[in-house]
Amino acid sequence: MKIGLIYNFVDTLERGIELDKIADNEIVSTVDHIYTALSSHHEVIPVRISPDTLSDIAEARFDVIFNLCEGIGGNVAAESLVPAILDLFHIPYTGSDHITLGLCLDKARTKQFLMVNGIPTPRFQVFNTIAESLVDELSFPLIVKPLHEDASIGITEESVVYNSSQLNRQILRILEQYKQPALVEEYIDGREINIALYGNGSDIVALPASEILFDFDSSIPHIVDYESKWIEDSFKFTHTNGKCPADLEPKISEQINNIAKKAYEITGCRDYARVDFRLSGSEIYVLEVNPNPGINIDSGYVRSAKTMGWTYVDLIHKILNSALKRYNMELLNQKDNKESNSPFFQSSRLDFYPITYSHLDLMYTWFNNPHINQYMVEPEGYTSKDQLVKDFLLHPANSAISGIALMIYERSAHIPIGYGAIYDTTLWNQTAEISYLIGNSKYAGKGFGAEIVQALVSIAVQKFQFYRLEATATEENTASWKILEKAGFIRIGRRSHSHLLHGYRHNDFIYEYIRYSE
Repeated sequence: MKIGLIYNFVDTLERGIELDKIADNEIVSTVDHIYTALSSHHEVIPVRISPDTLSDIAEARFDVIFNLCEGIGGNVAAESLVPAILDLFHIPYTGSDHITLGLCLDKARTKQFLMVNGIPTPRFQVFNTIAESLVDELSFPLIVKPLHEDASIGITEESVVYNSSQLNRQILRILEQYKQPALVEEYIDGREINIALYGNGSDIVALPASEILFDFDSSIPHIVDYESKWIEDSFKFTHTNGKCPADLEPKISEQINNIAKKAYEITGCRDYARVDFRLSGSEIYVLEVNPNPGINIDSGYVRSAKTMGWTYVDLIHKILNSALKRYNMELLNQKDNKESNSPFFQSSRLDFYPITYSHLDLMYTWFNNPHINQYMVEPEGYTSKDQLVKDFLLHPANSAISGIALMIYERSAHIPIGYGAIYDTTLWNQTAEISYLIGNSKYAGKGFGAEIVQALVSIAVQKFQFYRLEATATEENTASWKILEKAGFIRIGRRSHSHLLHGYRHNDFIYEYIRYSE
C-alpha cells in the first residue's frame, strides 16, 4: 500500500513566541516513528505540507494519507483546510474531517456544543477586546487560554488568575501575542484525567484512563502549562508525570468513559481522539476534545495504548485500519518483498532501483556536495530534503509520463554509487532528457559512467519507447561529454556562458540520441 505521511513544520511563527516552536515541531519526531512503524509493510512517503505540495499530493496516487497536519506552516487555522482539500481530491485519510477539526480548534464553539448536548464543561466567556467586562456568572479563580491553540501553547502558571488586574493582563497577553481572542473559563481545581479513544461507530473503544500527577505544592497551579509539557529541563516538566491506568472508582471510571465516547461522537471525531477532563471530587468536567491528538512515542495517547497491551506499531496500524474500514477499503498488507527487492533494470555490473524515501538522505548529501554537484543545473544552490521529496517521490513511479529517477547500486557490494534520471518527457513526439551523477568517488573513473548512460538509453528506448533523447554536458566536464559520445550521442549545439560556477560562466554542449527504425 502506498501511504502519504503528511505533516507541517513551522519555520516562521505567525503568532505566539519563539519557544512555541518546540510544540509545533515535535511532529518531526512523530513522523520518524510512524514511518518506522509502517515502512516495513508499506511504501511510505513523508511529505511536508505546503501550498506547493498540495497539487503534488493529488498527483502522487497515494492509496491513503496518514494525516498529521496541524496547519500549513505557522498557520494553525489551516489545520482544517488540509482534510477539506483531501476530500476534494477524493484521497482517503486518517483522522477527523475538516468540520470536526474546525469545530474543536475553536474551544468556545466546542464547549457550546458540549453544553447543548448535556456534557458538563466549565463555564466560560470569550474576550475579543480588553474593554469587555467579566460576566456575573464567572468568579475567580479563572484560567485564561488562547481560543484557537492546542498542546498547551499560550498557557503558563500565570494563566490562572485570582483578580481583575491579573485577568486583564492575561487577556491582553493573548490578544497581543497570539493575535486571537482569549477564552476565560472557571478554573476547576482537581485531578487531570485524559481518555484516549479509538475507532468509529459501534467500534469506539475507550482506552485506559491516564492521569497527570503534579508533584509540587498548591502554590503552583496544578495545570498542564507549556513549561510542564514541553520544557524538558524545567522543574515542572520533571515533576509532572502521567500515570496509566489512573486510580478511579469503578463508577467514576464508567461515567468518564461514557462522557468521553459521547463527546467523541457528537463532535464527529474519527479513528482516534483524546478527551481531557477535570475531576473535582465526584464532579466531572470536559475541558477539551482533541481530534487527531499527538501520537509521538512518549505521548499520553501512546501511554494509554501501551496499558491496553498495544505496541506502538500496533497502535499506528490500528489507526490506519480504522480509517481504511471507514472507506470500505481492504488493507493491502505486506510489501511483496520479492518484487520490492528486484531491480527495475540491470546492466553488467549495476542494479537500478526506483528512488524511495530511504534514499533521500544520501541524495541530499550528494546534491549539496560542491565536488559532486558542480556540473548540475544549480551547482551552487541548496537542495532541501523537502525538495527531493517533491522532485522524486510525488509522481507515479516507473512511468514514461513523468519520467523515472533511479538509485544505482554496484551489484557485487550492493552499494549505492550514483543516480540517473529520465525526465522532461514529451509523449506525443517520444522525447526525453537524461542525466546522471556518480556520488561515490571510489567508483569514479572506472567505466561506471559509461555503463550508466548506456543503461539509461536502454531503459528509455526499450522500456518506454522514446525516439529522441537529449543530454547536456558542461564543456569543462570532459569525461561526461566523452561518455555521451561513446554511448552514441551526437553533439548538436552549444549554449554559450550558460553554466555559472564560482563566478565564471561556462559553455554547455548539447547532445542528442536518435533511435532509428530498422
